[in-house]
Amino acid sequence: MQRQSTTNKQGSAPELCDDPEYCRGLIENQCRESYTAYESLLGYGLSKELARMVLPLNTYTAWYWQANLHNILHLLTLRLNPHAQYECRVYAEAMHELLKPVFPAVIKAWEAH
Repeated sequence: MQRQSTTNKQGSAPELCDDPEYCRGLIENQCRESYTAYESLLGYGLSKELARMVLPLNTYTAWYWQANLHNILHLLTLRLNPHAQYECRVYAEAMHELLKPVFPAVIKAWEAH
């Protein structure tokens, strides 16, 4: 529940907002209500692509994708940068850890350069 950074338009500051518990609760309630509306719309037979318009941007999505290792390493180079958004860095760190045992030699060489 950090404040908006004064030096980075897309980043958070380390300080918390005035009432973090209130803000968290408000976000949780709105997300819950949005998901309830989504399920209701599906129950009325509305297509998924139209029903999901009521979902907030922070709704997690599961997907399967293919990419070559070169492009994944390029993505990690961008997202592990200290200037990348915190949540993106955390996700990239998890991807990095998953790749290490699968491609140990490549990851070691990439880390060295």
